[in-house]
Amino acid sequence: MNHRNMRKKISAFIDGELGSADQHILKSHMDQCPECRSYRDQIRHTSSAIKEAGDFRLPEGFAYEVLRIARKEREESRQWLPVEQIARRFVLGLTIAVIMFVSLSMVIQQDEPIIMEPYLSGEVSDSSVTRTLLSKEELSKDDIMLAAVTRK
Repeated sequence: MNHRNMRKKISAFIDGELGSADQHILKSHMDQCPECRSYRDQIRHTSSAIKEAGDFRLPEGFAYEVLRIARKEREESRQWLPVEQIARRFVLGLTIAVIMFVSLSMVIQQDEPIIMEPYLSGEVSDSSVTRTLLSKEELSKDDIMLAAVTRK
């Protein structure tokens, strides 16, 4: 058997809950295993310390004191509740404003027009293409396609 199962049996053995067959198996294992003997001794020591401690009585009024402290903490947390709500609303509003600002700037921002002169300066000029492309300030995709198709 593994040590995990043995440790469960040791605890049951100390509490007097182990059957005779299991007691025999456990005793023969502990004769050979110093770890399990040490664990048994620790459990016995802990069990006897608990029994020697005896009954423990709480002081009178202990329950009322705990309730009083809990109520006081609850009242203190309620005092901060309006501030927390305002802070959450402020953060939510700020988030919405940032999202709207970014969205609006993306919609308003126009794409810069394509100016073809720098692209044509290194090539041999084809007059029909150059006239088509350089005659306009801004070019559309159709203009570029037309210039590419009509190029000789």
